[in-house]
Amino acid sequence: MTDIELVTASLKDKENFRHIVDKYQAPLLRYIKRILYLSINDAEDILQEAFITIYQNLNQYDGKFKLSSWVYRIAHNIAISHIRHNGKHLGISITTEELEKIQNEDTSLDIDLSNSEFVEKLTARLDHKYKEVILLRFFEDKSYTEISDILRISKGTVGSLINRGLSKLKKLLKDEK
Repeated sequence: MTDIELVTASLKDKENFRHIVDKYQAPLLRYIKRILYLSINDAEDILQEAFITIYQNLNQYDGKFKLSSWVYRIAHNIAISHIRHNGKHLGISITTEELEKIQNEDTSLDIDLSNSEFVEKLTARLDHKYKEVILLRFFEDKSYTEISDILRISKGTVGSLINRGLSKLKKLLKDEK
């Protein structure tokens, strides 16, 4: 089913919303856990809130955007709201495997991935704005256009943030050596 067909079917019969949930549940949960650095239970609560909001606003979906961008945007907004209400800062977690994926994309990154404490320390020092676009690009496999739609920033800004983030990661690596 196309995005429009999924939305139309869900609007006609609420039982069809299950197809949207099935399609986006795992990736949205992963995204929420990474962006908020929460336990699985807390992330599931936020995911449930996101799906309720998605369902309640399904008639407002604009077919010119990808459905995935729209649902990620809603999840992103709820995550930001959670931070505001709970006073928590974004603590995006990036694992050794994920850094390996970045390193495969940018071979000039020379990271000792066997030292998990070092990896955690390194990524903790990267600004949130860079971690978030790197997370969406490399771990959620989102295109620049999708990231632009999710974060409501221009594609040029997305590219700049990714490049600066990778540059800062390289600088952090040099400083640590």
